[in-house]
Amino acid sequence: QVQYLDNFMATLRNKQQAIAGAAEEIPPEMLKLQGQLQQEQTELDRLTRARDVAKETWLSLSRKADEVRIAAQVDKDEVRIVSLAEVPAQPVAPKKAMNIAIAGVLGLMVGVFGAFVMEYFAGRVTMDSDTRK
Repeated sequence: QVQYLDNFMATLRNKQQAIAGAAEEIPPEMLKLQGQLQQEQTELDRLTRARDVAKETWLSLSRKADEVRIAAQVDKDEVRIVSLAEVPAQPVAPKKAMNIAIAGVLGLMVGVFGAFVMEYFAGRVTMDSDTRK
C-alpha cells in the first residue's frame, strides 16, 4: 500500500508540474490575444470612420447631382403648354346669398349672447338704494 501511495503521489506531482507549466504559458498567450484584440479594435474604428466618411460623401454628391439636375431643368428656355385654359361656366365671385345667411346666423347668435349678458348684469344690486326696495 505504501508503494501504491508513493506512485499516486508521484503521479499527482507530475500532473501538478504539467498544470503549472500550462499556467505559465497562459499569460504570454493572453497578452498576445489582447494585442490582437487591440489591433482588431483599431482596425474596426478606422473602417467605421471610413464608412461614415464615404456615406457623407455619397450623400453630398447625391444632393449635388439633384441640384445640378434641377438647375439644368430650370435653365431650359423651353415652355410647354400642358393644357389649354378653359372659360369657367359660372363667374367666380362671392356668393351673396351664402354670405347673407352666414351673417344673419352670426348676428342672431351675437344678439342672444348680448341679451344673456345684459340680463345677467341687470339682476345685480348696484347701489345701497336698491337694497332698501
